[in-house]
Parts: sequence; structure tokens; C-alpha cells
Amino acid sequence: DIISQGERTVIAFAYFVSQVIQSLDSYESLNNTTLVIDDPISSTSYNYLHGIGSVIKNLSKYYKAAFQFLGNNANPQIIITTHNIQFYNILHSNVFNKSKCNFYLLSSKIEGIRLKRVTNSKKLSEYMTSLSRLKEYVEDKIEVNVGNDLRKVLETICSFHFVELGPDALEKIFHPQEVNPSLKLVADDHVHTDFNNYEDPIDSESLRLACKEVLSL
Repeated sequence: DIISQGERTVIAFAYFVSQVIQSLDSYESLNNTTLVIDDPISSTSYNYLHGIGSVIKNLSKYYKAAFQFLGNNANPQIIITTHNIQFYNILHSNVFNKSKCNFYLLSSKIEGIRLKRVTNSKKLSEYMTSLSRLKEYVEDKIEVNVGNDLRKVLETICSFHFVELGPDALEKIFHPQEVNPSLKLVADDHVHTDFNNYEDPIDSESLRLACKEVLSL
């Protein structure tokens, strides 16, 4: 009842790391093991990005110590999915050996979903990535729910002004321009982890209007 969604993610990740040991017969069997880790930093605060990245980087060493193995390091295949571009950059620049790794971005275009390699020009900050997704959504280049991207942009803008996200904060920041009601709705109530929210989700047309308003402002 008292831990956050991000803290639950960290606990689940720690449980997964321990559970892997229990499922192995020996340390050497890691060489024939594939570990699939789905977004281990979802909803966590920024400092966990580096901590969890460090754990992933040293997984083989931790398991080696747990098995008290004295031979060569095992090398399991590790597949990680994430929507967080900063975590992606940490994995790419620090955690993995680039010569032995492939990094892909799931591209959701109107003509279909596909994997494509990520170029350096696409490895933006989380804020810029979310802002770019809003622009693509408004231009009908992607058909996905960008509610979390919109909220990320608004939260970042508010943090620049040292205020908490909310309708009043947006009016204060963008004064004297009138803030669109759809945008106020997102700022006030579009939280995907709010269990006290019994209202219908924001509809796609309102979401598109809110995105247009943010880009205009």
C-alpha cells in the first residue's frame, strides 16, 4: 500500500534476477540461456536507470559468485525492451559491448510495425523523443496512444518553471494565452496509474487537440 509503482518495478526486477539462479542447474548453463527483460525501469525515478543498468552489466559476475564458480565467465543472450530513450542510451554506451550487440527501435508506422536500427540522430533525450512523437502523431505518421509522451512533455516544461503539473500551472506558464480544455484535462487527470480515476480515458480527438496545443505553445 505504501510503495510506488516504480519501487514495485525494482522489486520485481530483483525477484527476476534471483529467480534465474533458481532455474539454473549450473553456472555454465548460462551460456545456453536467453534472458528477456521487459522495461525494468518502468515508472522508476532517474537514479534507478543507472543502478539497474549496472546490475544488467554485471549479471554474469553476480551469478558466478552465487555459484562460487572459478572458471571463465558465462555469456547468456540478453534481450531488453524499453520505451525510455535515456535507459536505451545507457545500455548502448555503457552496459553492452557494441560490437556484439544489436539495437533496434520498434517503428509503428501506418503501413505496419517493423524493427529498424537506431541512428545517432534518433537517440534524443526522453523529452525530445516524446516531443517528436507528439509531432508525428499530429501529422498522422504514427497511430499509437501518446498520452504518456504528452504528459512527459508537460511535466518537463513544468519542471523548468519549478511548479507541479496541473491546469493552473499551464495557465501560469503560458499566460496570457488561453490553454485548450483538452490540454487541461491531460494535465489534471491523465495518469495511467491512478486507481481512483473512474472517468473514461481521454478520446483520440481530444488527445490530438491537446498535442496540437502543446506544439503550438
